[in-house]
Amino acid sequence: MKLRCTKVMITCGGSGIRKAIAKRFVQDGANVVIAGRSKEKLKNVCDEINSKNINYIEWDIAKLS
Repeated sequence: MKLRCTKVMITCGGSGIRKAIAKRFVQDGANVVIAGRSKEKLKNVCDEINSKNINYIEWDIAKLS
């Protein structure tokens, strides 16, 4: 499936199934942002996927007011 021009945000994207989903979406052409509490884990995922179409943001959804 081709997802060009598609923007996706994945919370808790630093590991597990969400990491795999991020990887697949990037492979299919989507622009992906992964969010989570661990900047190091998120950066590692972005480095592993190694694409200009993935970025990360350090964000703890539990701290929403």
